[in-house]
Amino acid sequence: EKKNEEKEILNFIRDYLTQGMNSKLYDKIREKNHLIYNIKSGMEYCTGFSLYNIYYSVLPNLGDVEKSLKMILEILNEISENEFSIKTIKEIEIKRKYRKMMNNHKTNTNHCIDEAENLIHYDLNSKHFKKYYNKKIDILKLNPKKIKEVCKKTFYKKNRCITIFSPITISSN
Repeated sequence: EKKNEEKEILNFIRDYLTQGMNSKLYDKIREKNHLIYNIKSGMEYCTGFSLYNIYYSVLPNLGDVEKSLKMILEILNEISENEFSIKTIKEIEIKRKYRKMMNNHKTNTNHCIDEAENLIHYDLNSKHFKKYYNKKIDILKLNPKKIKEVCKKTFYKKNRCITIFSPITISSN
């Protein structure tokens, strides 16, 4: 039950951070600062642990990479230190339900690809997989303190690992 609750909170956080043009990271890094082309995030579940990943495309120059990373870390710190308001939780949940409804009315290739990627990374024999697909948690029943607690645990500074994949060599001084 607790793991299901945590997964649903992390899906909520994924939507808040990277789903749609109004998402926090997309708006700040792409729309306001023009540093990236696209961005997405999500969890990879393995037996015994899980990883929260943020993927984005940026021009391979050190200035844009550093600026975009700094903005991402600022937002992760912000959501780890501050509670979401009930109003924000409801607004995000309404957007999530709208997207889900739209996906049910038409074939959405991107959604299918994302779901396929999630399934590939699941350990199909794990308790996580079986519980996740058997029961969903209503995010509106979770309180802001619980969301903050999961953010703090997930984005804890000492647990962060940043990997940059680039077609050219980028060196930092």
